[in-house]
Amino acid sequence: MKAARALIRRRAGELGVSIAHLPGFAADGKGKGKKAKQMAAPTAGDRKLLERAAAGAGLVTMTQKEAKRLRKLERAHQAAVRDLDGQRFETAFDTALRARKAAPGEKDTLRVLYKADASATLRMLEQRPAIMPDKPLGLPTIDWTSEPQHVDRDAAARAGVHADSLELDQRVKARLRELGRPMSAYVTTLDAILNEEVG
Repeated sequence: MKAARALIRRRAGELGVSIAHLPGFAADGKGKGKKAKQMAAPTAGDRKLLERAAAGAGLVTMTQKEAKRLRKLERAHQAAVRDLDGQRFETAFDTALRARKAAPGEKDTLRVLYKADASATLRMLEQRPAIMPDKPLGLPTIDWTSEPQHVDRDAAARAGVHADSLELDQRVKARLRELGRPMSAYVTTLDAILNEEVG
């Protein structure tokens, strides 16, 4: 700001024009005090002079109203960039989620990575292999809500589950109730029942 004022003073001196009546260009060079407050508004000629001087230095002039509008536009621009950036992440994450390249629980971590390096995070999501299977693993569905005699024993065996596990579970819970023991004793009670069957 000081450099621009100095340039304007120098240029005004070269042109032989007094700028002492302009705000910030009082005769004392400080633009303060009663005299500076009472100065008249710059004329169109003064503005042209300032514009020429500023243009020579690669600067532009603007009114306070224009500056305020420009700041408002800049804030709106920054908000739009943040919104667009957020939408860009959401779109990339949703695409990766549908392609099973991301898990829902990773969203917050990936967002932090995205804020640190957006392009690397987007590239990683795009190039990442699927981390979850997209087809069923072929294990059968076992209906444990039905009566124990209706459980498909072959399907349970293929799934690696003891076919009598529902019945066994019911027996363990009945024994716990009978003995008045808490559920924390489930494992020891199960072990005792299995030992009774073997022995």
